[in-house]
Amino acid sequence: MTSGGSTPPESRDGAAQKPVRTLGLALTTSVDPTPFLKLVAAEADRLGIELWVEPDTIERAQAPARGSDGYRTLTTAVPIDAMLVLGGDGTLLRIGRTLVGRTVPMLGVNLGNLGFLTGAASSEVVAAVGWLARGEFGVEERTTLEGTFPDLPDQAPLVALNDIVIHKSGTHRIVRLGLHVGPEGSEVDLGGFSGDGVIVSSPTGSTAYNLSAGGPIVAPSVDCFTVTPIAPHTLSARPLVFAGHDSVVIAPTEHDPNLMVTVDGVDARSLDGTTGIRVGKGAGTVWIARPLNRGWVETLRRKLQWAARPIGDSDGSPGDY
Repeated sequence: MTSGGSTPPESRDGAAQKPVRTLGLALTTSVDPTPFLKLVAAEADRLGIELWVEPDTIERAQAPARGSDGYRTLTTAVPIDAMLVLGGDGTLLRIGRTLVGRTVPMLGVNLGNLGFLTGAASSEVVAAVGWLARGEFGVEERTTLEGTFPDLPDQAPLVALNDIVIHKSGTHRIVRLGLHVGPEGSEVDLGGFSGDGVIVSSPTGSTAYNLSAGGPIVAPSVDCFTVTPIAPHTLSARPLVFAGHDSVVIAPTEHDPNLMVTVDGVDARSLDGTTGIRVGKGAGTVWIARPLNRGWVETLRRKLQWAARPIGDSDGSPGDY
């Protein structure tokens, strides 16, 4: 688990990017993709953008395959300039994991509820295609987390954009966990605690489950990860922030066949038969695109209502992107 770099786009943050000429499209499974697919395709054609669509989206829309009137099928081998993701944070996380290590920025359009990672509102689908076509967007490089099993070196690492959570499956019972923290391979004993589990979060995931469990909000550019106990049975077990070059080894202090690890809230697997899991900064990064002048701080204020003024003393509406 190293901080392996990637070649960044020509400019970052608030600066404009190179105009997009080949665009990938993915849609959430919670909506009928047909109207959105037609809308994006029409605007892409008008702007001279080559559009490639996720196979699942094409299948659910019952659209024709590539042809005179069909859609190009997106695969990992297609060299796209950017990805347009229509959905919520879950869809963005799913696509993000497929783009780890590739300098392909993804712009999210919120079709869900909060959509903290998305950069545009549902009413801005057509505008989003235009922003990408003209390079009118900024990008943020986001680090990932990587989970490995010290006693199972041949098992593929778990890769997360938000978090890796150790918890119990089945009935609600406490888990007893021990933690070791430090440079990979030479971690030192931090101690242990009993509770509902523990969240290891990237800066991107700090506003997700970590925040709900009482962990700190971390700016995406900070090179670190957080360790947040879930409902600990002691007042001394508090959230911690560690440097990105460190790692944390989490292991049960007693055999527990119901212990699980969940990646970004979707990929769950048993920890039974292992001595624990090591989590640290991943080797690959993910690029998130936002319209110009819509940065992380503004999103924090508008979507999470950070330090919101009392009703009647607001300086603007919260918005929905």
